[in-house]
Amino acid sequence: MRLPMLAAAVAGAVMLGTVPASAAPGEDPTDPVVPIDPPISAPIDPSDLPMPTDMPMPTDMPMPTDMPVPTDTATPAPTDSPSDTPAPTDTAASGPLSAQDSAFVLAAGYGGNFEVAAGSLAKARGYSAGVRDFGAKMISDHNRAGTKLSILAKSLGTSTPDLPDSAQQNIINAWSRLEGLLFDCAYVPAEYLDHLGAVALFENEAAHGDNPDLVRFARETLPTLQEHKRMITSALSALDCNG
Repeated sequence: MRLPMLAAAVAGAVMLGTVPASAAPGEDPTDPVVPIDPPISAPIDPSDLPMPTDMPMPTDMPMPTDMPVPTDTATPAPTDSPSDTPAPTDTAASGPLSAQDSAFVLAAGYGGNFEVAAGSLAKARGYSAGVRDFGAKMISDHNRAGTKLSILAKSLGTSTPDLPDSAQQNIINAWSRLEGLLFDCAYVPAEYLDHLGAVALFENEAAHGDNPDLVRFARETLPTLQEHKRMITSALSALDCNG
């Protein structure tokens, strides 16, 4: 496949993309008071007191049968001690990002911005219907992924870029001067290379990332990028830039 000079110059760009105290029983006011006679005028030694030996034991004292049994006595619920409470393991605010995660956020942010900008050109300037449809899908899918990444990055104390990087912007500027088949012959090969890089970037984060939320984001986004790769590979196979 032979590419026009301008197309070839830009085709190699890769997107770095939460007791009862029982009240003590009171004294029964009905208890009989036994008078002391004679009055006590000196301390009494308990051992000097006679012990009764013929006190009859009551045998006909009725036992209460209707005493209510308390059923709503509050029992304090057991509480977990601090050592029993599992520490959260999947929180966004878990400290500064590692170099691996920071590089991923930056590359994925730049790459997504590039795909949206380039997709807008492809939708408007593409020669084939397949290229125009692919451009529209880039706008939709990368806007969605970019929004998720931006929200996640903010929760992690960082941010994503708002534009493509300078090299990517130069490619956008060059493509903005192309139309029709010339545009397709520049855009399609570059997008193929970009998506090889994008899939590799997200696979690396999914396998080796440190922050669990970023790892999850990479894993959830990978199928979409792999679909893009299949689409652009098909478009590349059908591309004819001879003549």
